[in-house]
Amino acid sequence: MTNFCQSCGSELPKDADVCISCGKEVNKKNNNKKSNKTIIIIVVIVTLLVIGGVSSLGKENNLSDNSDNTNESNNKNTNENTDSSANESVIIYQDDDFLVEITNWEYKSISDRIVLSVYIENNSDTDTNFLIDDGISIDGYMVDGGYFYKTVNANTKTNEEVSVYGLKDNDIDGENAKEMKFKLDIYQSENYIITNRIIENQEITYELN
Repeated sequence: MTNFCQSCGSELPKDADVCISCGKEVNKKNNNKKSNKTIIIIVVIVTLLVIGGVSSLGKENNLSDNSDNTNESNNKNTNENTDSSANESVIIYQDDDFLVEITNWEYKSISDRIVLSVYIENNSDTDTNFLIDDGISIDGYMVDGGYFYKTVNANTKTNEEVSVYGLKDNDIDGENAKEMKFKLDIYQSENYIITNRIIENQEITYELN
């Protein structure tokens, strides 16, 4: 296409910046078109990059959600396959020198027993005996076993277990058991002769559910 000077009408050579007849600058319309095209291309590229970034973020979120769902499903399956238990800590005795706390319980369906996890502190200067005697009951039913005897040395802290057996033989459903009752003795002695009872036959009720 032939271009003409807008000032004097003279024909302009191709790509001329100045009219050779009148000396006026040539109209930059064509150059502006090129600039506009460049701007449009840049805008399109930026838009595509933004859309790509949003799409990638969406995929990452979906992967994260799926991962969370998978973990939740795995945890659920794991929980379903484990024995029933509760994690409620209950202090059953405490004074200036001694602390006895049930920190957890678990029903072992294979061995048909309930296991109490017991934390004991002996902050006195004397070795002390901790005794859970026979006569343990679950939901009002007496059970076999459950005897616990432990000598805890002076200024010592320890974790112990108390096992109660034979639930099925006593028509007790360990998975749905509600409460356990037993008695606790704490005493200091020499040569296994009971002396200096700190507590005797303290009745304990521990909620299982």
